[in-house]
Amino acid sequence: AGQVLFRLDARPFQAALRQAQAALARDAAQADNARRDAERYRALVAKDYVTKSQADQADASASALMATLQADSAAVESARLSLAYTVIRSPIDGRTGSLLVRRGNLVKANADPLVVINQIHPILIRFPVS
Repeated sequence: AGQVLFRLDARPFQAALRQAQAALARDAAQADNARRDAERYRALVAKDYVTKSQADQADASASALMATLQADSAAVESARLSLAYTVIRSPIDGRTGSLLVRRGNLVKANADPLVVINQIHPILIRFPVS
């Protein structure tokens, strides 16, 4: 149980992870800038240099970008999970039996089994007695 049975091509999933991380970094920089702008506008409203509407708009922009950061974080976690699924491990103890796919075969989720694992312990044997 837990031993690696198959490794799928991880390159597309690694690229998706890097893309999600880059979007997170970009949006983090934008959110930080929007937060600082909102703070500046709050200070300017106190001195009556800008309207309350402008300050509210800056706050809304900062809040929207914070929500975008949360969505980007979820996308990064999803990409990491997809990358982790490229390594297929045995769910049970046993010995591998019939290998149903070979290197280079195209496999799909919830399709045919990849390998048969024969459970050794406990073992169940049935035979007729005459």
